[in-house]
Amino acid sequence: MQLSILLLVLPPGNKRTQPIVKGKREREFDNLLNQNFCVKEKNKVWCTDFTYMCQNNGRTRYNCTIIDLYDRSVIAFVNDEHINTELAIATLREALNAEKIQRD
Repeated sequence: MQLSILLLVLPPGNKRTQPIVKGKREREFDNLLNQNFCVKEKNKVWCTDFTYMCQNNGRTRYNCTIIDLYDRSVIAFVNDEHINTELAIATLREALNAEKIQRD
């Protein structure tokens, strides 16, 4: 099976076409893991990551992925035109539904 993966390496000093606009920080949370990423039970610790995906048309899409640190499996991923709280919440909802976890 061929995946047809394309890697784009930008030269040093390449500037983005769109400026990054920083928003205000809503909340800051304590570091509960303290770099301890070894988890002995499924669905105890999830991590999230946002990835910027630059498209050929000059636009950017953002991907939010949630993984379970127990086995490093992807629980959910959602992408959108905006990187914001709504993207994070949509991904969390997908993860909760995928793992059939009841929300309080």
